[in-house]
Amino acid sequence: MKNVIFIDFEPLTLQRVNTFCIDKLIKRKIHVEVWNMSQYFNYNDMKFVDKIETKYLHSILNLQDLQNNIDRIGVSNSVFVIECPDNWVNRHFFKLLKKKNCYTIKIVLFYNAFVKINNLNKIVRITPRRFVLFIKYRTFYYLYALYKIIYHFRSYDLVMSTGSHPCDVSVNHPDFEQYKEALNRQEVKRKYAVFLDQYLTQHPDELHFWKQDLSALTKIYLDKMNAFFSALEEKWGIEIIIAAHPKSNYANDAFNGRDIIKYQTVSLVKDAQYVISQGSSSFCFPILFGKPFLLVSEYIYQQIDVGLINLQKIATICGKKIFNIDKDDTDHLEYPTPVNEKGREIYIYNNLTSKKSENKKNIDIFVDTFESVNQSPDR
Repeated sequence: MKNVIFIDFEPLTLQRVNTFCIDKLIKRKIHVEVWNMSQYFNYNDMKFVDKIETKYLHSILNLQDLQNNIDRIGVSNSVFVIECPDNWVNRHFFKLLKKKNCYTIKIVLFYNAFVKINNLNKIVRITPRRFVLFIKYRTFYYLYALYKIIYHFRSYDLVMSTGSHPCDVSVNHPDFEQYKEALNRQEVKRKYAVFLDQYLTQHPDELHFWKQDLSALTKIYLDKMNAFFSALEEKWGIEIIIAAHPKSNYANDAFNGRDIIKYQTVSLVKDAQYVISQGSSSFCFPILFGKPFLLVSEYIYQQIDVGLINLQKIATICGKKIFNIDKDDTDHLEYPTPVNEKGREIYIYNNLTSKKSENKKNIDIFVDTFESVNQSPDR
């Protein structure tokens, strides 16, 4: 095997490098390139505080540039890992990849972040704006399906995924691998609870994908959360630390002097007394470590359809009630408990890993899969 090409709609960040084991692939003597197409996909203007530059990163500005780079690298000994939305807007991109006979792979590592919204939820939450968006989405969905039939292509030759998501190859959620690595680390003696931050009101995906700009509500949101944290600290005598979202860029005093720590969520949860979460995908950590946890919501969070439904899904699986900061009284709030073993197992195998992959590492699964593709007679 010679080449593994990651084509990404986001700028390259440290999180991306770790998620897709890029440095580990390079150590295995695999030629890796990351083609940053954020400008083509209109994602270059979003704020990423931890963008990185490296020798294997290439900026692709348009489809002609993409075609030139495909010709440069060649397709006979290359696989192309596609990390961008598969939809009508990007139809020319996917059509070009198939025209050039690129072997394309989709790696779904965050299946627990995807939420299927049933018809009842759609009806209950219907508004004129949501109805228009729904009609628009379904129209383009069927147009894209027809487009693929007319031009005889499918977006991916192979799908790798976590949990119970339909796929050709099973892999592990990156958080599951972090959990296994953290099990034997020395315990921190500090007594604290941890809040799993989602960078709510400022997350770039909310604006880019869901067209919801909540930034004007940031101060209101932070004031409410800080008041809630203060009430819990007074009630149970345990300080609260913020496990900041990787894309966040908070001012030091955003949480009234509480510690704001990025890239250490797994360690923070492992040694926490209890965990506070909304619908964060990092919610898997308190489940994996068997930690007591609170599920919380408030008015602003309830405006995010996918986030709220994901939170409700978690609550159902774990047999938990959602504490509403705006309505419920902390005086009557009982100390949190962990999820029961049945709920824990359901969540893990539905979202994070599988019986096929749980005892393997993603880097080994990636290498084996990429090599098998290149050794196929069709290649």
